Amino acid sequence: MASTTIKRYAWLLDILRGQTLSLKEISDRWKKSQLNLNRADMGRTTLNRHREEIYALLGIEIIYDSDKKGYCIKDDDSQGNMDPKHDNGSLSWVLESFSRLNYVDTAIEIKDKIIYEHIPSGNQWLCTIIEAIKKCERLDIEYANFITKKTRKMHIEPLCLRLCNRRWYVISHMYRGDQDDREKSIWVHALDRIRSLKPTGKSFTNDFDPKEYFEDFAGIYVDKKTPKAHVRLKATGLACDYIGSLPIHSSQKVESSDDKSVIFTYDLCPTHEFYQQIIRYGGDVEVLEPQSVIDEVKKIAQDILSRYQ
Repeated sequence: MASTTIKRYAWLLDILRGQTLSLKEISDRWKKSQLNLNRADMGRTTLNRHREEIYALLGIEIIYDSDKKGYCIKDDDSQGNMDPKHDNGSLSWVLESFSRLNYVDTAIEIKDKIIYEHIPSGNQWLCTIIEAIKKCERLDIEYANFITKKTRKMHIEPLCLRLCNRRWYVISHMYRGDQDDREKSIWVHALDRIRSLKPTGKSFTNDFDPKEYFEDFAGIYVDKKTPKAHVRLKATGLACDYIGSLPIHSSQKVESSDDKSVIFTYDLCPTHEFYQQIIRYGGDVEVLEPQSVIDEVKKIAQDILSRYQ
């Protein structure tokens, strides 16, 4: 269980996400918080102390906006800005983590009324892989391949971790038999298929940029042979709001809309995972261009239909 101080930090960061609040507004909310057993005010001195401690611990700066006459999180992207130039992934990650901590703590009394989405096995490797990424340390793993149905021993350089569609993945460089013979390509391994894992004590240099690597792809798998395309989708019915509120890719933009439909555009490399996102909406989504993407969606739809004929 997090300490009372950490819970206060989580609470303060959570209420300031995406908005600016005056000292009085913060104090009024603090009086109603389950963490405030005495229903005491939060004075300026206490708030400033929390601001300093949060900055020292997490590197997150809570600033005073003189124009809006209130406090806000510096560089906060919680308003849903999709422009990659303004994206602050590390800050968003910390804020999301502390937001969950605050919600879990305040909802402990109704824990049996909250259903969390289960992530399959593989969590036991997370801490070791995180430490290896921090230390730039190579790992020996034993990995079960879904395609070959065989287990293989591998020597990898863990570059980054990614959670995608309820699975944790480690993205890495891999070595062949000779531990000094590193393959130049990037490999993706699902943590739930790792059978054993051991740090080697051998270091490597990690200059990998995950954001740049995944930028043109919707999903976990990157195929550099797939050319980039400008894709236009026409959404109707509930798909308009579902896609609008949960974008398929960071490049998503609204080209036009009316009472019945919305046309979304994307600039990306259309791979299998992008097609899966389109197909899931059934007849509520139509690909307008390019023809290559239209043809691929047709092929997938025909393959599905043939199963039932």
